[in-house]
Amino acid sequence: MESRTIVRFKRYTFINEMLNKIKPAVHFIGQIGIRYLSNPSPVHNPPSFFILRSIKTTRILQWKLRDEQNLGNRELADRICRILTLKRWEALDQLPSKVTPIHVEIVLVRLKEEAELTLNFFQWAQKQPFFYHSTKSYCKLVHILTRARMYDQARYYLTEVVLDFKPSRDSNMSLFEELIQAYRKLGFSPLVFDMLVKVYAQAGMVDEALNAFGCAFQFGFMCTVHSCNSVLNGLIKTERLGEAWDVYEQMVCRRILPNVGTFTMLISAFCKIGKMEQANELVWKMERMGCSPNIVTYNALIDGYCRQGDMAEASDLVKTMSEKRIDPNVITFSVMIRGYCKEGRMEKVELLFTEMKKRNLVPDSVTYAILIDGYCKVGDMENALRVKDDMVGTGLKLNVVTCNILINGLCKFGRVKEANRLFLDMADRGLVPDKVTYSILVDTYCRERNMDEAYKFCNMMLQNGIQPGVVTYNSLINGLCRLENMEEAEKLLHEMKESGVTPNVVTYGTLMDGYFKTGKIEEAFNLWNDMSAGDLLPNRVCYNSVINGLCKLGKMDEADRILTEMAEKGCIPDDITYGTLIDGYCRKGNIEQAFRLKNEMVRKGFPLRVETYNTLMKGLCKSGKSAAAKKLLVDMIERALIPDDVTYNTLIDGYCREGNMEEALIIHFEMLDKGFLPNVVTFSALINGLCKTRKIKGAKKLLAKMIDSGFSPDNKICFSLIEGIEIEGNMEKLLMLDGKMDNAGVLPNVVTYNTILNGLCKLGSIVEAKKFLPELLKRGFLPDNFTYGTLINCYCVSGNVDEAFKLRDEMLEKGIVPNIAIYNALINGLCKSGKIERATKLFNKLPRKGVTHNEITYNTLIDGYCKAGDMEKAFKLRDKMIRKGIMPSVITYSTLINGLCKLGSMQAARELFDDMLKIGLSPNYVTYITLIHGYMKEDNMEQVYKLHDELFGKGEIRNAAGKLITVEMESEDNQDSSQYSSADAYYASAHAR
Repeated sequence: MESRTIVRFKRYTFINEMLNKIKPAVHFIGQIGIRYLSNPSPVHNPPSFFILRSIKTTRILQWKLRDEQNLGNRELADRICRILTLKRWEALDQLPSKVTPIHVEIVLVRLKEEAELTLNFFQWAQKQPFFYHSTKSYCKLVHILTRARMYDQARYYLTEVVLDFKPSRDSNMSLFEELIQAYRKLGFSPLVFDMLVKVYAQAGMVDEALNAFGCAFQFGFMCTVHSCNSVLNGLIKTERLGEAWDVYEQMVCRRILPNVGTFTMLISAFCKIGKMEQANELVWKMERMGCSPNIVTYNALIDGYCRQGDMAEASDLVKTMSEKRIDPNVITFSVMIRGYCKEGRMEKVELLFTEMKKRNLVPDSVTYAILIDGYCKVGDMENALRVKDDMVGTGLKLNVVTCNILINGLCKFGRVKEANRLFLDMADRGLVPDKVTYSILVDTYCRERNMDEAYKFCNMMLQNGIQPGVVTYNSLINGLCRLENMEEAEKLLHEMKESGVTPNVVTYGTLMDGYFKTGKIEEAFNLWNDMSAGDLLPNRVCYNSVINGLCKLGKMDEADRILTEMAEKGCIPDDITYGTLIDGYCRKGNIEQAFRLKNEMVRKGFPLRVETYNTLMKGLCKSGKSAAAKKLLVDMIERALIPDDVTYNTLIDGYCREGNMEEALIIHFEMLDKGFLPNVVTFSALINGLCKTRKIKGAKKLLAKMIDSGFSPDNKICFSLIEGIEIEGNMEKLLMLDGKMDNAGVLPNVVTYNTILNGLCKLGSIVEAKKFLPELLKRGFLPDNFTYGTLINCYCVSGNVDEAFKLRDEMLEKGIVPNIAIYNALINGLCKSGKIERATKLFNKLPRKGVTHNEITYNTLIDGYCKAGDMEKAFKLRDKMIRKGIMPSVITYSTLINGLCKLGSMQAARELFDDMLKIGLSPNYVTYITLIHGYMKEDNMEQVYKLHDELFGKGEIRNAAGKLITVEMESEDNQDSSQYSSADAYYASAHAR
């Protein structure tokens, strides 16, 4: 038998083992009812954590149950540490109280040498319900993992805390400061701070990375070149090259040796902003430090030169690569191809593409996209589509970007139906159109003013879950502005804001341009003020748009005011600003101010472009100063500016307008000597000039030369020939011109045919004009109001009113509703035929026909009453005119004055003349001539001289009427109506207009 001591020892041993297993739940001991012997042998004392001092264990166990529920943070942490050390993970689930972040922090510090154990515990705690680790726990764990070289795990948890970090309520410490505290507490690891810099940079938190970079050096921690490169990359991506250069200098200063990646990133950044000198300097430094440029470095340099259009330097670099045994890759060739595509040198592109294949380099989808884009930009859509088919043939799949390039190219060159087919083909290929795809099509239809289709694609966008952006809204607003539908454009602006899309400078610029074009100056400036008052400050483009709008409306004072405001707000005008103002002043005929602005441009150092000279020349030529414009040509050449075809055409047109065909032809031959071929504008100007100087034979020869040169004469040239033949009075030539137009390949339009008919009518060949009409109908010509109006007016002038009304009836039978111009001609015809009552009846019927009287209608009938001597009805009609809201014009008053003068009522005529002045109407030379002639009939020379002096005081009238009045006053026998015939001619021309 075993001795009692041995038995007792075995019992103690068994109990100790049991307690190690069940110590998280001490109360369980009371349930099993174990009793221990009192006074055990001192030789075999049990372990210190379990000493029984009494046989009555129940009371003692109850005290321990109460104590277990109130364990302190450190006691519970101690217990967790023992459990983790013994790897009894199931015991963690039976802890008497919940684990808090404080417990985790204590455990991490105590088990800092056990990286895997602490990581597992950290993950276990993270999975507990409603548990969130503190920043301090994260920081300690990252330090522990880094010390154990568990870098991937350390980086993972550091990234997690970086993305979720928020300063605690009790402390405003930064994450860097928290990591410093953890570093001091644990005594390691400095690599964490280098890792922090890199994690910040890779997360796109560039400012935080830059701050951590600075703090690391401040606390004496070194960063690796890889972390520094991460910071550089982040700064360069956000276009902060100045700060990136500062980081590079700090690296050099702190003896962190830059590597190929460092130099390549900086070189690439300099190349992208066109600073090739600095990029090359870095290459020199790089080689001096024993760091050889690689393929990426050379590709960056080649891309830089290609962006600047310096393809010669780019080609030399490719040769340098070969000399250094660095083979060009797909990116090298793609960059070179893009460079040549930008210059439109597609033959060079094809050679490069062929060489690329010879080197067994397989073009990728990016290379093909660049090539397709190049062909699209030069308008060679056939080759663009061919390359697309080749791409698919090689096994590469079309992507959305390539499809967008093709759709944009097709739309740009008017092949919208093919673009639509490609859009539908995208769905068949499993491609989902993006915002860019829809925006291209919306913009295309807006430019074509087809708003229904544009809105259709907008709806498709919304149905596919794509919200229209600012580009799409801008296109729609632009389309509405083109249609002059400013009300809808403004509604769309409000809708845009309600949708959460912020309007940009383009939005406001487009709307302002639309308001200016529709003459809504107040609305344009309201929008301008709204823009200026908001956060969106107008830029130079916006200012230029406003100045351009004002210049086109001839409001040069307002344009100057905006220019001053622009300078005051620190927005510096550019050459476009000055060019726009110069063009505005030239349009107004203020050449002096235009030249003052040109001189100001020179003083401020702005380059004088060919376009600026062309504008000034155009202004001089329009003012009849073609010789002065020619002097500008000399000035251009002295400034080493090369005149273009616009320059020569402007001078040719100027001399042709002045009738100086000799000088025009000299410029034409000079243009040919300089290698410029004449275009439609050149031929049009010369033919127009020859026709005006009645050199029809020369014009016809030039027309033949134009056709031989491969140009199709347009309708404008035909108009010039028609006018020339009209001046000649040669009806046969006018009719022959129609056949020549067909032979020349010109497709006459309605306007051309109407012009020929009008020419025949002016020549008095109404019969020929009537015969010509059926011939035109056979060709598919559809007569309009102008066609019938020309013929009706011709019959009315010739006194054949009945034929005129027959044509009116023919119009109605063909469903053409006569407009007010037709009825004005008919009323005028009736009045001239003495059928004043019939004219009055027709006048009264017009409202019932849905035709509204205009000023010419009233003036025509008033003239009829005046000629009939019925001044009472004439004045009643004048009063009715005013009641209807139509203000009498100079023509109205001149007609009434003429009627009173014919009746010898000179006092009434003079009173009416004074009334005219009171309401702000300026009499014209016809008014003065009529009164002068009336007073001369009464032999009232005092009034004649008085009116003569008034008339000569008006500069505009003096040149037109001076000679006429002098002849009138010197002729004693001229008592008849020669001057009345001049007045009648004026009325007739006004009515015709």
